[in-house]
Amino acid sequence: MDSRRWHSLSIEETLQRLGVGADGLTSAEAAAHLARTGHNEIARRKPIAPWHLLVKQFANFFVIVLLFAAALAYAISFLPNEDNRRLTAFFLLGIVALDWRA
Repeated sequence: MDSRRWHSLSIEETLQRLGVGADGLTSAEAAAHLARTGHNEIARRKPIAPWHLLVKQFANFFVIVLLFAAALAYAISFLPNEDNRRLTAFFLLGIVALDWRA
């Protein structure tokens, strides 16, 4: 087959390349095509387990950096006059939670 795109072919040329007539396939031709190419379906993938998604979430480098920053901000929040750091820690954890949904 040449490099021309199927959408640019004429109807007659397309039918000729596919080896079919304008009336469609006979039952025997349809059975032969089905045996050769299989059913016209998209193969379904196995669903991913929720725990696997959770583990995969924490394999991201930036998520690990955000979790480390949140833990550091939370630890610093116990120092004198650093109470606002606790809010920063929760904000960073919220970003990680929002990223998990995506």
